[in-house]
Amino acid sequence: MRFALAILFALVPAAAFAQGAPTTISFAARLTDANGTAIAGTHDFAFALYDAASGGTQLWTETQASVSVPVDGVLYLDLGSTTPLTSALLNGNARYLEMSVDGVVSDARVTIESVPYALSASLANHAADADALGGQPIGYFQRAIGSPCSSGNYVQGIGGDGSLMCAPDQSAMYLAGSGLTLAGSTFSVDANAVQARVNGMCATGAVSAIGSDGSVTCAAIPNYLAGTGITIATNTIAADFTTVQHAIGACAAGSVVNSVSAAGVPTCYSAGSGLTFDSGTQAFDVDKATIQAKITPAFGVATGSSTTNSNVYTDLGAGAGPLATATIPASGMALVTVTARISSLNSGNLACMSFAGAGATAVDSQALCYDGGDTVQFSATYLASGLTPGSQTITAKYRTTGGHNATFANRAITVVPVP
Repeated sequence: MRFALAILFALVPAAAFAQGAPTTISFAARLTDANGTAIAGTHDFAFALYDAASGGTQLWTETQASVSVPVDGVLYLDLGSTTPLTSALLNGNARYLEMSVDGVVSDARVTIESVPYALSASLANHAADADALGGQPIGYFQRAIGSPCSSGNYVQGIGGDGSLMCAPDQSAMYLAGSGLTLAGSTFSVDANAVQARVNGMCATGAVSAIGSDGSVTCAAIPNYLAGTGITIATNTIAADFTTVQHAIGACAAGSVVNSVSAAGVPTCYSAGSGLTFDSGTQAFDVDKATIQAKITPAFGVATGSSTTNSNVYTDLGAGAGPLATATIPASGMALVTVTARISSLNSGNLACMSFAGAGATAVDSQALCYDGGDTVQFSATYLASGLTPGSQTITAKYRTTGGHNATFANRAITVVPVP
């Protein structure tokens, strides 16, 4: 909700000056909304003083909560009743008051008139000690110091009236320390103890000594001989890199040094496609996320022969089988091969060998079926999907049609996981 602020009265001090500088000033205004309707009721007010009509620096702020405003919208408050106002704040410079009602800031800041600056009149309360400073009489303070001591004298004391007590300079008071000499009143550097600035150089050869006056003594460079791994050319000594190894460069992370050239350049081996490199063990390994891991097929064989006339898939004889236990991968797929010698003398009736397990059910569409009339040995392979991953057992199952007997011999099952 926007609101307008109409000033009804000038801001004035809320306390008599004779009793010291006031810390509050009276404030009166009429509050209306954007349509000119008076704002009444209980509201929370926030006030702030700035040094500019907009923006600027906030110098003072206070909040007065749950203030009751009459129906005519006229607001009377004492600013400073929560956070006191000071003469240092209202010092004659322009100040701008900003008001917020229930968190909503007024349309514009209000310029504070000159009357509140009477806060500074609190200084008049000190008229009784106008001849004092900080409450102390003039005699409490040191007077200005008079003329300096003449040449060859030093200050020995200062009188209360500012006059200096001078005394002749006494050189005996000072002693020359290490590296200094004292002659009369003059200290100098002792050239016998302190090195003078070096002021020479050697055109050829090398500096062999420096005098106390800074002069240099030159000497010829000895005739050095190059030893193993060293070369000397035009007074320059260098490493012989045909003998000494250069600093060796580094291989990139995830690779190893195979060889290093004379210039220090390494030949690096890194893991290529389908390989990984372990920097801890310094070993290359096959990346099984890229290269197919070795597949271990599972086999199951049943000896002897058994007969059934079951119209639904079942086990043969007293035991199940054959069966194969394999680790089904996350793909849930495996190649399943069933093999048997089937004898059925009833032509037109089926004798079938299928498989079940790992979530798969025996069905004719994934079965080795013979329609009868003779004895045959054959096999069939099927891609089984939707299998349950992990270690699973897949078992051969059998059935016939028409209620006729069928004999199964030389039975086998093979399970090959498919990634």
